[in-house]
Amino acid sequence: MRIPRLIAALVLTATLGTLPAGPSPAGGCLEVVVTGARNDRGVIRAALFQGSEGFPGKDEQAIGRLVAPASTGPVTFLFKDIPPGEYAVAILHDEDNNGKMRSNWLGMPREGYGTSNNPEGRPKFKKSRFEMTTQTLRLEIRLVYR
Repeated sequence: MRIPRLIAALVLTATLGTLPAGPSPAGGCLEVVVTGARNDRGVIRAALFQGSEGFPGKDEQAIGRLVAPASTGPVTFLFKDIPPGEYAVAILHDEDNNGKMRSNWLGMPREGYGTSNNPEGRPKFKKSRFEMTTQTLRLEIRLVYR
């Protein structure tokens, strides 16, 4: 009775060939490493924006937000399941942990901040944007204090 075994093997092979190989992720993984904190007070906040709407200061419009304790060493954030597209990351060293950027009477920031691509000057989406095209992307953002 070799024929039934052969038929069973062919049916099993054909069935397995049509099943997915395993869970397929919805998107890639974005690793953001933040450096340059002047102290370990408060928290570091990371916000991921898809498009310029709300960037960089309106976290409620971000598609992803993460918070970690502040550290003078590197602080790493991991955004998962990010579909391909155009994004920018905004970072705030929220030293007093009040959820917003402190500024002086002229409007100049009093807490550290940074954005993807580490552009000079005022953070703008156009200078901070990057393309998410791979399964894993690593960015390093240096905090700036004025």
